[in-house]
Amino acid sequence: MSALTDRSWVEISSTALKHNLSTIRRNVPKRTGILAVVKANAYGHGVEWIARQSTLNGVSWFGVANVVEALELRQFRRREPIILLSAVLPAEMPEAVRNDFVIAISSLEEAQRLARVARKLHRKARVHFAVDIGMGRLGMWHEEAVAHLTAISLLDDLHLEGIFTHFPCADDDPPMTRHQWRDFDRVCSEFPQLLVHAANSPALLSKNPLLKNSKLVRAGIALYGAGPTRASEKLLRPLLTWKSRITHIDHVPAGRTISYGSTYRLKRPETHAIVSVGYADGYHRLLSNKADVLINGKRCPIRGRVTMDQIIVDASHAGPIQIGDEVVLIGKQGREEITANELATLAQTISYEIFTSIGKRVTRYYQ
Repeated sequence: MSALTDRSWVEISSTALKHNLSTIRRNVPKRTGILAVVKANAYGHGVEWIARQSTLNGVSWFGVANVVEALELRQFRRREPIILLSAVLPAEMPEAVRNDFVIAISSLEEAQRLARVARKLHRKARVHFAVDIGMGRLGMWHEEAVAHLTAISLLDDLHLEGIFTHFPCADDDPPMTRHQWRDFDRVCSEFPQLLVHAANSPALLSKNPLLKNSKLVRAGIALYGAGPTRASEKLLRPLLTWKSRITHIDHVPAGRTISYGSTYRLKRPETHAIVSVGYADGYHRLLSNKADVLINGKRCPIRGRVTMDQIIVDASHAGPIQIGDEVVLIGKQGREEITANELATLAQTISYEIFTSIGKRVTRYYQ
């Protein structure tokens, strides 16, 4: 890596990905397939590399958010089924049918519209029906789902091959999730011929006995090693390490204020390292005066507000430093580690947003 060009970069580990997929495999029934959720550029990790490596490690399906993402993925994954996990707009339906994408539908009306498109193209549209058991985002409410599914199954221009749902609280409300599993299972029992998939990352790591009814599980955040719970985080390995460099060193006397808004005033003299990363790179402004970085294996706190291209950190106790030294934003250095979940907690968000916020000018390296 060149110090001239790599001011901020991420390193992504194939060994960690293999470990996470092995962990997922141990937690689900033997014949259950694994669907890798690779929407949003594989949660910011790089969709092409993640897709290729996932296939080498047993992934048989891929999930994306929309037709544009599916078309990109189809360029280098031609055999594996690709499911669109969000609703498809009417104008997108022809492209989705022509490319044999699996389309998520939520109602008889939507199915009839798609059937008309498929008929004009002399194709059969592949569809999975979404059942809403409490998310309130996509799908038909479970109480009404059987009637809609029965009618949809009679449409000649559709191939109804699957049924799925999404759990809203699988990471923090096991009793509610068990109840929702049962609601979904009652619908599925009426259509035993359909491919069932329900388990997102928190659910597939929970070892719920109802997993035995899922013929497919959807691995999202677990694939990338940021466990949705503290217990699951111990089972997984983060794929991504995010680094930057020191661009300037400043010895600042007591009493000075730091960064926009002067939100930090020095109580004593400090040695400050200016680090080449900011909110334009996806390093959240909410981490201002809260987060640490690692320099020489030591935690160094951010001073003042995160700016567009730079942060200021107190490196007074990091030992000798010089311009160009590596700084770890997410990952391990020495005995210390900063996780995506740690930053997410400080930024009042989730690890998914930390990953997907990492910008284009942050170079990706694959190992």
